[in-house]
Amino acid sequence: MTLKAMQELARVDTPDSGVLLDGMVLPDGGRLSMGELMCSRVEAEIGFRFDRDLVGARVTARDVRNAVTEVMLALEVIDTRFEDWRIGLVDSIVDNASSARVVTGPAVAFAPGWDLAAERVGVSVDGVPVAEGPDQVRASRTLVRMF
Repeated sequence: MTLKAMQELARVDTPDSGVLLDGMVLPDGGRLSMGELMCSRVEAEIGFRFDRDLVGARVTARDVRNAVTEVMLALEVIDTRFEDWRIGLVDSIVDNASSARVVTGPAVAFAPGWDLAAERVGVSVDGVPVAEGPDQVRASRTLVRMF
C-alpha cells in the first residue's frame, strides 16, 4: 500500500504491508488455482532480495539500498475477504494487506546506482498491453523482457 492510488482505492491513508510465506510464492510459469481465491487482482511490482536483515529504528535509505543484491519483476496476486474491496487500515492489517500470492521473474544483479524510480513497467495480457507508466510500479526494459 505504498501507491497513493491504491491507498485511495482501499481508503487507507498510510502504507502497510503483509507477509508472503513460502507456499504463497509461485515459480515463473507456475499455475494458480482461482478456486483458492475470493476476489483477486494482480499488481506489477519490483521484488528485492537482500543479503542481510535490516532491523531497528536507525535503518536508513542508504542501508536498505546497500543491502539489496538483486531485483526482479514480481506479479503480486492480491485477494481480500472484504466485499467490493471496501477496506480500511485495520481491515487491511487483519487481511494480511490482501497478500495472496506472488510470481517472480529471474533475478538481476542490482547496482547501488541504479535509479529504479526512473524505470517503467508495462503489463500485457495475452500480448495486449493493459497498463503502463507512472501509475504502475516501474521496472527496466531488461526486467520486462524476463517475463
